[in-house]
Amino acid sequence: MAYSSADGPARPAADSLARVTTYPATARIAAAGSVETPLLYVRGDREGGDIQTYAQGLRNAGAGNLTAAVGAEAGHFAQEEQPVDVWALIRDFTAATAG
Repeated sequence: MAYSSADGPARPAADSLARVTTYPATARIAAAGSVETPLLYVRGDREGGDIQTYAQGLRNAGAGNLTAAVGAEAGHFAQEEQPVDVWALIRDFTAATAG
């Protein structure tokens, strides 16, 4: 996955944590202040990296109301690999945050 040159140099997708904590857009988001809109971040349990570390990077970047969830038996494409389970996570999240 590459990013537009307007946002800085392209970075390899494999280094997602570094991308979230050092990507130029992160500084712009953080400068704008915290966003309190409920946000669900879903990862598959087979995807590399620690979801809580990655979620903290998103919170540090301004996602103040972030919920992190792990989809079972899925990797990077959890929504394609386990669509019913991911839909259940979304359904439960929206029910809990509707307001």
